[in-house]
Amino acid sequence: MKRILMITGTILVVLSGVVYAMQRDNPAPYSAEEYIQFLTIEELYAGRGNVGETTGMPIVWFKVRNNGVSTIEHIQVTVEFLNDENQVVFEKKLHPVHQGRESGEPVQPLGPNEVWQMSAIRYYIVRQVPHTWQLGNVRAKITEIEFKT
Repeated sequence: MKRILMITGTILVVLSGVVYAMQRDNPAPYSAEEYIQFLTIEELYAGRGNVGETTGMPIVWFKVRNNGVSTIEHIQVTVEFLNDENQVVFEKKLHPVHQGRESGEPVQPLGPNEVWQMSAIRYYIVRQVPHTWQLGNVRAKITEIEFKT
C-alpha cells in the first residue's frame, strides 16, 4: 500500500511501513504574498556614512533570512525613513536578491534556510532622504518576491 502525505513542502511517501521524504522546492500551497511570512529581516541598521563617498549620506544594512522551503530569486525590501514622530518621510525600494534587475552582477537566489547579507563594510547608500529624517529611525519590510522556477 502506498500513501502520500505533504507537510510544508516535504512529501512523505509511505511504502510497506517505510517512510521516504522528498523536498519539494516550491510547494503549491503558498502564493508569493503568503510565502513572505517565512522571510525575515534581521539586524536592520541605518545611519550616516563616514568613509569615502558615503560620508554624510544615509546608509542602510540588513540581512534577509529564508525560513521556508522554497528558493527565492527576487526579493524587494521597502525601507521607510521616519521622522521623530515615526511618520514616513522617505521610502526606498531595494532589491538585495535579484537576477539582473539592478546594475551589477545578479545575486544568487536565496535557498531554504539561507541568509543573504552584504559584507560588513558595504551598505546601501540612499540618496534624497530629507533632512526631517531622524537619524537611525527606519523600518523595513519585504514587499515583493518571486520564486525560482
